[in-house]
Amino acid sequence: MTRAKTNDPAMRDCGVIFDYYDTDKNKFHSYGPAYDSILTHEFRRSARNVMEVGIADGRGLLSWREIFPGAMCVGLDKEPCNCERGPRLEFHVGDQGDRGACLRAVADRQFDFICEDASHVLANNLLTLFYLWPFIRPGGYYVIEEMQDVTQYRDNVEQLFYGARLLDTVGPVGGGNEPLVILHKSGGKRK
Repeated sequence: MTRAKTNDPAMRDCGVIFDYYDTDKNKFHSYGPAYDSILTHEFRRSARNVMEVGIADGRGLLSWREIFPGAMCVGLDKEPCNCERGPRLEFHVGDQGDRGACLRAVADRQFDFICEDASHVLANNLLTLFYLWPFIRPGGYYVIEEMQDVTQYRDNVEQLFYGARLLDTVGPVGGGNEPLVILHKSGGKRK
């Protein structure tokens, strides 16, 4: 995988950050290098709003707060999160399949990056994508982690969603292929 980053020693690699916060994103899924390949330091510094759907204990959201040092980090989960509270963190309780809950969490903002890591059920993945895609700003990313049966539907996903990429990752536990579904919204320059 090629790295899309510039040389900025002040920014740690995504995998290092995921490991620091003890998330499963790098430990069990090896997503760190995949994220490093798409999230340039310039993109990370310029992002203003990011969201994670499916925050569980909140460690992933804390990781995103470090990865995107100037962004408000919004989390949505069906269960309350008891993780650290602090600057640039916002939590919403709601189900990813509930359009109203998704709309309350986005609060009519545009997002540079949304990571969907919730139920891992295809129907929910697609509903959440349809609800949240309009809130991705041009040049932004929508990423689905652990999308159910995505390898089987690789061609369909890439044909259905213009510009979609599946980045293959190999999880260290069991060594299985766990692609990230990466949707990049084309368009004009980000504001």
